[in-house]
Amino acid sequence: MKTDTIKQRSLWYILIGVTLLGTGPLFVKSVDSNGLMTAFYRLVFAAGLLTIPAFIIKQSATAEKKVSSAWIWAMLGGLSFALNVSLWCTALKYTTASAVTLLDNTAPLWVGVFSWLVLKENKEWKFWMGLLIILGGAAVMIGVDFISGSKEQVTGNWI
Repeated sequence: MKTDTIKQRSLWYILIGVTLLGTGPLFVKSVDSNGLMTAFYRLVFAAGLLTIPAFIIKQSATAEKKVSSAWIWAMLGGLSFALNVSLWCTALKYTTASAVTLLDNTAPLWVGVFSWLVLKENKEWKFWMGLLIILGGAAVMIGVDFISGSKEQVTGNWI
């Protein structure tokens, strides 16, 4: 396959991904259900779709049956993700999709702090500088709405 074709296909995949990520909050916000139920069905349908490639990969590879620390970390990661999605869906009922998505995208900050404090991993200064720039932009976005009198971004609109 030519590299131009691969690049073109990759750009289409990026476009599809950005479109799905950008429209997801709008669809979730329009659902007339509580956040936990919405998150449950989002994860059930995703798990159902992911079982197909999982079975294909399982048939072509031999897997070890013993439980290792990797499985424990994978389970903790899955539970954390499920909690994240349920809180995100619940928060959409109280404030705007932009505020919830902005707060949800601070995950790299918490991963960086967790890995630094708990796992004792040192991050390069570029990582921390990038996070400062991103958080500064988020503060500007939320601060402008707060200063202009729109308290929805800070407190939620409770509707």
